[in-house]
Amino acid sequence: MRNFEEYAQMFPNKEGNFSTVIEYFFLLSDHDFMEALESMAEGYGFSANYRGFNFPDSYHPEEDGYFEEGVEFFITYGPGGETNQTIIDNHSYVMYLEIACNDFLTRHSQFDDEVKRYLAQIRDNLNLYK
Repeated sequence: MRNFEEYAQMFPNKEGNFSTVIEYFFLLSDHDFMEALESMAEGYGFSANYRGFNFPDSYHPEEDGYFEEGVEFFITYGPGGETNQTIIDNHSYVMYLEIACNDFLTRHSQFDDEVKRYLAQIRDNLNLYK
């Protein structure tokens, strides 16, 4: 099993906001990865084991934490622990998600069609096309 530093090498920018996103994908179990991907495709936030993501419509405009565009990723380090959170733009979100999906498919090629369908739906939801 590879470590975080090896995993992070697949991503173009490992600094700042992007480190939380990379760590989020690294920490997901394979089962949670597929659940998270399905939630992303359906446009719903997802959380498991103190880490997750939200879309702008997860918050009311007057609510703390509201943001207008992009995707929020968060990781809480245990009950009552520190939380790292960041919001990245939609283009970066899809780019990092595609890298994480390609990595996932190296271990689980049986999900190839399903992953590709979810990615296409996510791009379509965000009006981002290859």
